[in-house]
Amino acid sequence: MTENTSAEDAMNSRQRALAVLNYEPYDRLPIVHFGFWGGYTLQKWAAEGHLAMEQADAWADGNFVDQQVGDQLGFDFNWQCSFAPATRHVRNANGAVIVEKPDALSIPAEIDHLLKDRPSWENTTNIATNGTPSA
Repeated sequence: MTENTSAEDAMNSRQRALAVLNYEPYDRLPIVHFGFWGGYTLQKWAAEGHLAMEQADAWADGNFVDQQVGDQLGFDFNWQCSFAPATRHVRNANGAVIVEKPDALSIPAEIDHLLKDRPSWENTTNIATNGTPSA
């Protein structure tokens, strides 16, 4: 809260996020996260004692541990996605798995990729050149 804001005037997380997104006055910016860089950050925080190593190891985006870690570290909320009944996950021509929504007018969200690291790249190039995956 700022010095001009009392406890009664404090916004909840939803009000705060909507105010920011609509360019309206807000009491403070929402504290949210969009992931933890492949878990490396969580491993570092666990080594520093900010959370348990079991939490760092069990974390996945959107699972129970994700919510637990967010609460423990003081985040207001995490962006959660929900899928409409007709939503599909499709691998596109670029090797990305996208979320297809029938009524969506925006660029589709990429949720996975064919090429993630050096071994997946080598496997893909072997299939392209030899017709078989690498051993």
